[in-house]
Amino acid sequence: MSITESIYRAAEASGLLVDRHHLPIKLGPDVYVFNATPLTDQCHKWGDCKEGRYYALTGGQEVKIQQGGAL
Repeated sequence: MSITESIYRAAEASGLLVDRHHLPIKLGPDVYVFNATPLTDQCHKWGDCKEGRYYALTGGQEVKIQQGGAL
């Protein structure tokens, strides 16, 4: 499985809908940035969905996802 697919799967497991039109961007060793929309109740019920920036940390045995600004 590619690193991109690993990031997508980890993000979806975290409740995020990933913008697959843009590939994750590598910022440094084991750090990627991508855009995604959290699938919250507000998003499902009222269509109030906001895309945000997220980071994928790929250095361990599993990919970890963090919201932008929280590195």
